[in-house]
Amino acid sequence: MIAHLAMSPEERGHGIGARMVHHLMERGRHASAPRAVLDVSVENARAEALYRRLGFSLVVERESTARGRFGRLMNHRRMALAL
Repeated sequence: MIAHLAMSPEERGHGIGARMVHHLMERGRHASAPRAVLDVSVENARAEALYRRLGFSLVVERESTARGRFGRLMNHRRMALAL
């Protein structure tokens, strides 16, 4: 399980995130997990596009009511992929 996946600006676009997600999907398949599930911020179009390219699809969009140190947390989309 990964709680958060982020790349520094200079590391984006090199396929590192995709390889990490592929690795976790393979581990899930090996463990006979039925699906992979993730949440992505509605404001992170680049990450959402990556997940869609990897085969994930939207399950539900959730409005956040949580507050963090810097204010309200962003809304997010739950995405899933059958393994």
